[in-house]
Amino acid sequence: MNLQTVNKKLTEFENTLKTKRDDVSKTKRKIDEALKSLEVLRESQAVVQAASKVTQEHLEIQLSGAVSALLHGVMDDPYNFKVEFVPKRNSMECNLLFERSDGKEIRTLDPLDGCGHGAADLASIGLKTSFAMLKENCRRTIIIDEPFRALSKDRHPLAAKVIKEISKELGIQFIIVTHGVDLSYEADKIFTVEKIGNKSIVKES
Repeated sequence: MNLQTVNKKLTEFENTLKTKRDDVSKTKRKIDEALKSLEVLRESQAVVQAASKVTQEHLEIQLSGAVSALLHGVMDDPYNFKVEFVPKRNSMECNLLFERSDGKEIRTLDPLDGCGHGAADLASIGLKTSFAMLKENCRRTIIIDEPFRALSKDRHPLAAKVIKEISKELGIQFIIVTHGVDLSYEADKIFTVEKIGNKSIVKES
């Protein structure tokens, strides 16, 4: 192999080596950029997780507070109501729990099995109230049909008073459809519907 061939091979090797170095340099830059992006994503994820936690805590307080207030305002031996967010399979589940005065939680698939339908009726209205408060730019009107069906009749006047207080304090309008007169005592307006023949006649009392 003559000197010219050796020089040619050496030049080719140097060019190949330079190309490989350039490739390595580009790859290193891409790795550095990817690591920076990963770090930004981790920081962003931490911010999202922190914001999510604050939001969940706010919801827990808002939902459990409204329902517990309703339970305590109406029942003799009231339950406390708890909302618990639990991460499961890359998602978040919400558990609704009733807690006895001794701190014992009722953890069943159906809370009605443990606490009774009266407490569940109250919890349902408390949750509807909370959701109405969470909505923005929306008329706060809640329509409820035959509420407190499972609540003992002697508690209906007290339940009506509590609903009235909630309406005043939170600025929520409740439209209640009921056959029971006890719930109408605290109403601002009462409309009665009477069927005469094939017609339903609506009158304001």
